[in-house]
Amino acid sequence: MLERLRRRGLLDITRDAGDRRRKVVSITEEGRRLAIRLAPAVVTVSEQMLAPFSPEERAQFLSLLRRAVSES
Repeated sequence: MLERLRRRGLLDITRDAGDRRRKVVSITEEGRRLAIRLAPAVVTVSEQMLAPFSPEERAQFLSLLRRAVSES
């Protein structure tokens, strides 16, 4: 996926100077413009997905998602 984004000019991938095994990924200006342009749609979709939940359920759901992502 990162390689596809790089080919589209949305991010740069370089090697870490201190550890050549690591790759450093950074967003390009074009990638930044795209992210800003898409942000309102992302917010709308998120609101639609979370609409069925109460505020407490939303908080719990998002907390569980964060935990799932951080432990993977």
